[in-house]
Amino acid sequence: MNNLIDGQTINSYAMERIKEKAWLNSVDDNKWDGLPIVRKRKSTLTKYLPLPHSTEYTVPTDIAKISMDAFVPTEDLDDEDYMNPLEIVHVSDSVEEIEPSAFGCCFFLKKIEVDENNLFYKSVDGVLFSKDGKKLLAFPAGRMDENYIVPEGVEMIGENAFQFCTELTSVKIPACVKSIRSGAFSACSKLSTLEFEEGIQSIERQAFLGTSIQEVVLPRSLIM
Repeated sequence: MNNLIDGQTINSYAMERIKEKAWLNSVDDNKWDGLPIVRKRKSTLTKYLPLPHSTEYTVPTDIAKISMDAFVPTEDLDDEDYMNPLEIVHVSDSVEEIEPSAFGCCFFLKKIEVDENNLFYKSVDGVLFSKDGKKLLAFPAGRMDENYIVPEGVEMIGENAFQFCTELTSVKIPACVKSIRSGAFSACSKLSTLEFEEGIQSIERQAFLGTSIQEVVLPRSLIM
């Protein structure tokens, strides 16, 4: 029963195994026990096409992956007619993978909310994290925060995580953060102050490209 195939008959024991592996969201044992079952193939959200004045979107429950640039407008970013008006995105419990920059160029996005039953991601005050809280993955570009303190427990700030957060002026990075991925704070045009605690080990290329940082004191823990 480890290699379940489409149309295979399953018994009660196998049904429990399926539940454990989260292959099905909800199952009625009496209904499914001993009957054929076909696993539905999950889909990838590759491009969201915004509707005018549509400020909220819920990712469908058959979506398992959100691709890079999925919410990036497809036309000239300087043309307001093509700017993505979304302010809130609801990530369903079916989503297992969100690629970097999935919410790139969403200049009005204020919250990324995640279904509490999602096994891979969570939202803290509208910011996207891995479920275990060790990876800060996306800070919505439409937020008006001028100052932000990265929460304790975060070990990695993801690729392009803060990109285009143009209102941020200062960020405090605690000792628990070990790595900052490429482009993490790129195009944060007002960002002028970074406060590091001892602990950071790696900073990837262009992490602070397009910021207002003139000078920063790097901790000795950084591996050059």
